[in-house]
Amino acid sequence: MAESRSVSTPLAVLIRKVFPLLLAALLGGSALSGCAGESASGDPTKTTPVATTTSEVTPAPASGTLRVWATPLASRPDPLRDPDRTHQAVYRLVYEGLFSLSENQSAVPALCGEWDLSGNGFYLTVHLSESARFHDGSRPDAADVKASFDAVKAAADSPHHMLLSNVENAIILDDTTVRFSYTVPDRFALHCLSFPIVPAESAVPATDVGELPPGTGPYRMSWIDGGPDASLDRVGTAASEPAGMIRSVRVVTLPDIRSAVEALEDDRVDLVDLNADEFLLYSKRQDLAVYHYSGSGYLFFSINAEAGRLLSDPDRFWFVRARMDDVRQMAGKELGQLTSAAIPAVPLSQVLAGRDSVAMTQGTSHPLPDGDSRFPEQPLTILYPAEDPVRAEIADRTEAVLLEEGIQVTKLAASDPVFLSRLATQSYDIAICEATTIGIPDPGWLYLRDGLRTLPGMESLPVVPPGQDEYGNAMQTLRSLLSSFSSEREWDDLQEALVTCAQSAPVVGIGFVRQGLMAGHRVKGQFSSLRDNPYHGIEEVWVWSGS
Repeated sequence: MAESRSVSTPLAVLIRKVFPLLLAALLGGSALSGCAGESASGDPTKTTPVATTTSEVTPAPASGTLRVWATPLASRPDPLRDPDRTHQAVYRLVYEGLFSLSENQSAVPALCGEWDLSGNGFYLTVHLSESARFHDGSRPDAADVKASFDAVKAAADSPHHMLLSNVENAIILDDTTVRFSYTVPDRFALHCLSFPIVPAESAVPATDVGELPPGTGPYRMSWIDGGPDASLDRVGTAASEPAGMIRSVRVVTLPDIRSAVEALEDDRVDLVDLNADEFLLYSKRQDLAVYHYSGSGYLFFSINAEAGRLLSDPDRFWFVRARMDDVRQMAGKELGQLTSAAIPAVPLSQVLAGRDSVAMTQGTSHPLPDGDSRFPEQPLTILYPAEDPVRAEIADRTEAVLLEEGIQVTKLAASDPVFLSRLATQSYDIAICEATTIGIPDPGWLYLRDGLRTLPGMESLPVVPPGQDEYGNAMQTLRSLLSSFSSEREWDDLQEALVTCAQSAPVVGIGFVRQGLMAGHRVKGQFSSLRDNPYHGIEEVWVWSGS
């Protein structure tokens, strides 16, 4: 995954590349002189003095326990329905799905051994891996898969529920085989099945204290001394693991982010996962390292070309549409709270690829005619939520770009209820909107009004301006290709349709809001966090028992 991070010192990269050799030298008593001089802020230009004697620069032995923060867990954790973000990050270390997402967001088999698509894409048959085992030694079977599926499908507040919006049901064919039926053929059918699999009896909701549901992931979960904290212990023998593998993770439960950051400062916690708002607040800290990754909040411009609005005029629409591309490119380069890319690519997604593969229209592509009819005296309205500092900054940038073109602007910083009301009544010219995307690299959600999936938090899609046959045709092509399975070479056709939509739609993607991991001084190395798995890359770091 080629993404930038707030901390990327040469030493950290060196540690990551020569990890096994350095660890062997460390355990043998060798000196590692560079560690003592690494800046806690991750800025290679800011270093602390490095001692010159061997006794002073020899670090303490590596510790096998990593301490992560989570809000208090229920007496019986529920990985299927629990929507808490900090809990889900922990569950990813304990539980697996039939498939998992790789760093390039491809679906790869996890508990699935073999799979087969049939019925022109309406049926997906999954055969469980023969080697899969729960932590109690039992083998996952089809009943476990169906019970887990049914539990997620029935729970609208489950964080995995939206993944199954195109999946109708699951039918047991035999002890190790399940067939899933889809409401529409789905190019991303495998991505839908990444929800956790638990034993069938554990899929039933329970509020009483009971056994922790066993998983199949790399760590086994247990309570610590009957208290609120939990321990995750690496499954398998040390001999079969890479050198330096973190074998124990302690889940330190604290009520809120403020308490978690205080614990990080007091060296009681090593990692604190930050949501988008928390990242915005704490990423400026210079004394702690912050590793960013793309969150699920996607920002986009909605350009209202409804009849009677200023932008219903085709010339004005195209001129402003091009200016919004200018703002998008500016925000991607300069606004630190957003990822640099804006539009999902196919078949890989920019969410994790860290690049923009879609060529957008340039500002000079649609100039206005000369004369006094460029824009009337009535200003364009830019609507955004007053409580969102990122969108407020984007509104400022949008205003500046339009003013440079001689276009008068009125910014409407609305409260959340007023913002949503104005969206519903089309009372804006340009709105800065947000959608909460699901863990599937499906480009249809942004361009298809009747998209193949329903997205939570999608705030507005504008009226398509009249005469935009190019956009209308591209949407039809995109819809057809997303439900097509005739040839893998159609990925290229899908990419072409996506580019056409990106260049002609009254929607301009801006970027994904960043989230991040805040790391304490004991953590050395680089993370490669993913949106749905913040602790991905945990094997790439060292945890020190001393600084």
